[in-house]
Amino acid sequence: YLPFCLGNALNEMGYTSYGYHDYIGDFYNRNITHANMGYNFKAADSGLNVKIDWPSSDLEMMEASVDDYINSSSPFHAYYMSVSGHANWGWGNAMSAKNREAAVAAYPNASQPVQGYIAANLELEYALTYLLEQLEAAGIADDTVICMTADHYPYALVTDEVDYYQELSGKQDSELDISRYKNTWLLWSG
Repeated sequence: YLPFCLGNALNEMGYTSYGYHDYIGDFYNRNITHANMGYNFKAADSGLNVKIDWPSSDLEMMEASVDDYINSSSPFHAYYMSVSGHANWGWGNAMSAKNREAAVAAYPNASQPVQGYIAANLELEYALTYLLEQLEAAGIADDTVICMTADHYPYALVTDEVDYYQELSGKQDSELDISRYKNTWLLWSG
């Protein structure tokens, strides 16, 4: 039991906390850990109606889950664990392939791994766009806060031959530089 995790803390304040993952729920025991953090948890194989692919679609996850809470009469907290931007970013990656045309058009001179990375991560962009549209339609966007962060930089862009992360970031650093391990936290409020 983890009383100070955000789900449990907000539940104590009258919120209902939801957790979602668009991959397998018992992978890393997420079906146990997320419940312990206070979430009503759904994953692709346990209550969330999405296709299990590698990687699965964040947009499909958002579309399959928003109705759980968007019209709730009580305050809610929704936690999403994204997977659509996951490595490896060849054109065999389901999300890279799905969004290939848009990424190549936007970055025609980028290497294939960087284009694939961008293509896969466009799926999260589409998911967040959908979420904001639904919040606006429900009239609660002005009373919503969204925060987002990643758990690591895209280290799979680093190969034995080429460090494509340098191309993506525009920095001439290496995996030995601690700056590469800094992360971005995005905070949005309507």
